[in-house]
Amino acid sequence: MRKVKNSEVLAMNLAIGEFERLNEKIPFKLGYALSKHRDAIQKHCVDFEKTRVAICEEYADKDETGKAIIHPDSGYKLSEDNFKTVNEKVIDLLNEEVEVPDYQVSVNDLPNDFGFSPAEFPNNAVFMRYLCRD
Repeated sequence: MRKVKNSEVLAMNLAIGEFERLNEKIPFKLGYALSKHRDAIQKHCVDFEKTRVAICEEYADKDETGKAIIHPDSGYKLSEDNFKTVNEKVIDLLNEEVEVPDYQVSVNDLPNDFGFSPAEFPNNAVFMRYLCRD
């Protein structure tokens, strides 16, 4: 297992989706590596989102029934002080480390052409740094 920040896990989750979109171009070793990571990374993303929502619910302004006020356009209604607190707590959450599988592939196992440029999918840089061993 390997420790990475939640912020990196969120980027990796996006990158896995980008790679899976190209499934016919992904060689077997890379596909296997992606499958080893997918479940763990998605579980951490779900856990992150539950915790983020719990933080927002705790600090949101409440209606007369005690339920958090959520605006369809802008999300949770927060006082200025609570907005700062929520941001600090979410930043702390993004910086928390979690364990993910440490299964890597050689850069030689990657195809020469994925059909997109690195600029098109910036999340892949985080994932490729984590996924490739040389």
